[in-house]
Amino acid sequence: RLGGPNGTLVGKIATPPTANGWGTYQTVTGKLTQTLSGLQNVYLVLTGTGSSTFKYIGNFDNASFTLSE
Repeated sequence: RLGGPNGTLVGKIATPPTANGWGTYQTVTGKLTQTLSGLQNVYLVLTGTGSSTFKYIGNFDNASFTLSE
């Protein structure tokens, strides 16, 4: 999202479950739905559901962006 956690949605990435280990990661990729220019604050907002057994929706490690021409 641009500008804040409730800002304009510019992409979505579905993340698969990684079993039961906090140290288990998977790499996922996606594309923005609009072209951005200049300096932008991009917020990664994680959403999902939990349960009484699984109280957390995930473990996020890092993000990177690549310039597309």
